Amino acid sequence: MRILMTGGGTAGHVNPAIAIADTIKAKYPDAHVAFAASTERSDKAKELLARTDYKELYSIDICGMRSPIFHPGNVRTAYLMAKSQGQAKKLIHEFAPDIIIGTGGYASWPLLSAGARMGIPTLVHESNALPGKALMQVRGKVDRILVNFSEAAERFGCPEKTRVVGNPLLHGFGACDARKAKQAIGAEGNFQHVVLAVGGSRGAMMVNKYVFDMIESMAKNHPEVLFVSATGKDYFAEYSEKYRAAGLDSLPNVRVSEYIYDMPVQMAAADIVIARAGAMTLSELALMRKAAILIPSPNVANDHQYKNAKALGDAGAAVYARESEFAGGGLQMRVEMLLCDAQKRAEMRKRIADFAHADANELVLAEIEQLLSAKGGRA
Repeated sequence: MRILMTGGGTAGHVNPAIAIADTIKAKYPDAHVAFAASTERSDKAKELLARTDYKELYSIDICGMRSPIFHPGNVRTAYLMAKSQGQAKKLIHEFAPDIIIGTGGYASWPLLSAGARMGIPTLVHESNALPGKALMQVRGKVDRILVNFSEAAERFGCPEKTRVVGNPLLHGFGACDARKAKQAIGAEGNFQHVVLAVGGSRGAMMVNKYVFDMIESMAKNHPEVLFVSATGKDYFAEYSEKYRAAGLDSLPNVRVSEYIYDMPVQMAAADIVIARAGAMTLSELALMRKAAILIPSPNVANDHQYKNAKALGDAGAAVYARESEFAGGGLQMRVEMLLCDAQKRAEMRKRIADFAHADANELVLAEIEQLLSAKGGRA
């Protein structure tokens, strides 16, 4: 079985693709899986795949459309959209996939579009409640659409081929309990609590500011709490200097990194997780049953992260607020509240578990097998 995975840009597109590939390989060890992503420097595919067993990565010359539509940069985008179709067709001829699976990001559009025209079985998975532009463009061409949210299914408008399956997660999530995870990161016996803060693969300006302010105010007075923060690529240099200047980099209970590659272990060890409210993050938090403080990004289409966070917050499954409400010590207040209330944390862990799709990986694999069978392909 030859599988061509396509999707890239952010880790939110790449990690689901890796999770699907891992699920396929677990059942079909001889399956040949390759990935295709964009040549853009910001694309996380190359970096994340380098830490896996998947070394076959093809490149497509494509970039995203900028707003407004008459932005000068879109001249280059239009040129690359035309060029990428030829590249996609050439790659499909050479790799000869039995199926093409897309997880979003602009790199997925040319391959899914070309593959559908060439009669190759095509399947997409959308993690967010609001589908991205690339997958919306191919919704009428692909054979199967898998989604995490029922709202996404409605937006695609293709009920006959759309299934709600949840988000496929990397296999490490749920594999390590809290005690073993704390041992693995050197926290057990040294700290009473672990607070983990993440803002996405590239980082989030305001999340980094609020987290820094919170750690600066709390770390020296709370040596029993381990603070772990991932700044993201765009902010690592700036905040490394800020932590150093504040004398926080030498504290044993403060750890700052650009990106967390062992997220299943770090999240398992955490008592409180501070994060955006993207679909993949929420799926991970739900599966891991974590008490979370959500800072939804205001810079997303249709405010969908706030809607995600509100759904959990209204169910008592998370603490959330508008980004601006975390200013002036708002994040510190919420962290201290949860640290002091074990019963509240336990109740949140119980309620967020209701949002988990523990069988999402298996459901995705079943859809792939059914599609291949229906199309007469190999499975």
